[in-house]
Amino acid sequence: MGIISVYAVLALATATPAADVQVKLLRGSDVGGHLVAASAEKLTLKSSTGEQTIPATQLRSVEFARTNNELEKIGLWLELIDGSQIAAAGVSLAAGKAVIELVGGDKLPEIPARAIRAVRFGNNNPALTDQWKEILRGTRSGDVLVLRKSVTREIEETGAPKIVQTLTLDELEGSVLGIAPDSVKFNFDGDKVDVKVEKLEGIIFFQPVKRELPPAAVRMKDRADSDWHLRSLELQGEEFVATTPAGVMLRIPLAQIRRLDFSAGNEAMLAELPMENSVASVALLPKSLSPAAAEWFTPTAGKRPGVTARETTVAATNVNLTGASSVTYRVPEGFKKFCADVLLVSKAGTGSDVEIVVLGDGKPLITHRLLATGERKPLPLDIDVSKVKRLTLQANSESQGLGALVDFQEARFTK
Repeated sequence: MGIISVYAVLALATATPAADVQVKLLRGSDVGGHLVAASAEKLTLKSSTGEQTIPATQLRSVEFARTNNELEKIGLWLELIDGSQIAAAGVSLAAGKAVIELVGGDKLPEIPARAIRAVRFGNNNPALTDQWKEILRGTRSGDVLVLRKSVTREIEETGAPKIVQTLTLDELEGSVLGIAPDSVKFNFDGDKVDVKVEKLEGIIFFQPVKRELPPAAVRMKDRADSDWHLRSLELQGEEFVATTPAGVMLRIPLAQIRRLDFSAGNEAMLAELPMENSVASVALLPKSLSPAAAEWFTPTAGKRPGVTARETTVAATNVNLTGASSVTYRVPEGFKKFCADVLLVSKAGTGSDVEIVVLGDGKPLITHRLLATGERKPLPLDIDVSKVKRLTLQANSESQGLGALVDFQEARFTK
């Protein structure tokens, strides 16, 4: 596929004299130093104590020093078929080849249009995002233009009729023949028409054959907030040379990188996995409870019970159990460890004792009793699950609700 050379993605970006980074490990303390070498398999840091090489299987992320460069306006977002999300200033397409202009002015060498899944124009209006995602998930037999449409309707406000206008999205299926700065040439039922970009929310390209792509070994976030999915990565001088799972190759200077995320291939957060089974004791559960209140008596993942997604106390990586309850997950293939920090949420001296049990295929792997009178210090778990197919987290207590709430913080499978 095409080769993308990214040298000036951001306006005002300048090379940094050293790539100082902070490395977060799957287990153990963070490590800081100067990045000497890096690939999808390992990286080498240099610090006052010498050089240290760390295998990728031990890495969670690499954080690069922040810069104060201001970003130019993002004109559109492109999604590649491998999941990469690219912030861009513009895109053009002709004869099945696309040229992407990144934020900052670089025009990248052309790539096959089939490498692009979708283009979304403008500033990603949050009010239209749910509709956009629904259309993106849909099935189609051709390319789709997604058009913005203003709908006028009458509502009643304080007893009087009021006319309001809302934006909605509509679809038009056909074939995209070309993309220019201000318009898209489109074939609709044999008629070739030019549709103004200002009327479009985006374009979804038809993929007639589902391609089996290799998994991403690392994800890279750049200063423009692009999210690149990469199967290979190598540090060459002051830039990274990388390849996406779709075969797109790119070069990005160190000064323009914000973060390397190795966790996608190395860990799986339980809060992001489907529960295979969930059990809660309903002996003490009142019959008339709101859905939010009922969460205090049932297992939850990815949020604290009773907390809405808009509130800041959401624990996005936690699994929560209360009273006599349990939850079971299937262990992803290739993962060998279960790790978490377990904490009794109630204040010391309040609530009730809770016994936690971790089971592998129904057999206890560890048992520990959390005391209501004990210190509220996280209990670290690091359990071998290399021969386990299903992992069950279990809490046993005579009480339910907040007084018996247990957090399995950052519950995850690792390799």
